[in-house]
Amino acid sequence: MDLTDKFIPLIAPEMDIGYAVSLMVKQKAEHAIISQNGRAVGVLSIKDLASRLFLPAEEGIELLEIGNLRNLLKKKCSEIMTRNIVKASSIDEAVKVLREGKFGVVPMEHNNRISVVSERSILQALFNRGDKVVEVSKPIISLEENSIIEEILEMMIAKNIRRIPLRSNSSIVSVVTLFNVIKWIFSKLAEEGYDTTTLFEPASVVAVPIKQYPNISVGEAAKELYESPEVGAIIIDDGIITERDMIKYLNY
Repeated sequence: MDLTDKFIPLIAPEMDIGYAVSLMVKQKAEHAIISQNGRAVGVLSIKDLASRLFLPAEEGIELLEIGNLRNLLKKKCSEIMTRNIVKASSIDEAVKVLREGKFGVVPMEHNNRISVVSERSILQALFNRGDKVVEVSKPIISLEENSIIEEILEMMIAKNIRRIPLRSNSSIVSVVTLFNVIKWIFSKLAEEGYDTTTLFEPASVVAVPIKQYPNISVGEAAKELYESPEVGAIIIDDGIITERDMIKYLNY
């Protein structure tokens, strides 16, 4: 089985960030590999973008002013990419790197060609598992459905997480991901009259439904997560499981 990720874009260092973001959104990918002459020289991630978009303020956080935001899109990928990356020579080695939880993608180089193993692509190795998911993250870190985007981002930054479930009457009803927030902000750039009040919009404008199960097999969970990268999580009983959580089930 080919466990490499065909959805991760390979982008030259001199390409602008706006182009990279457009490819990442199209491919529903949280990362892009920055490549040059058949070698991976960096990684551009949603978190890299977030660290430039959202600035600390006296109360909470704020978004870059519109002019600075447009200037950011014109910068080269090489200017904000993460240069300190770990490469692997095999799938087994890539899984070991992913298990450490510091990287979401691991590039491999062979004969001037780059392939990528990701938290998402490795899920394919679990598709035939019939045993039940027994370990989930508890308690679920969540916010009320009527929260604003700014509150969501503040918690993501404070907890160093990429998704926040929203609850209504103590029940989880949807989830907001960092990917969808950034995707939405860049889509707003094309609209006339766009300004930095965006973060005060209700979180519901970027929320997506999240599946819930009383119990589920490892294989079923892996397929659900693989097929819904824009969600990247499912609720199981009173806990949550993500792509990263599933790595513990791999027999590597």
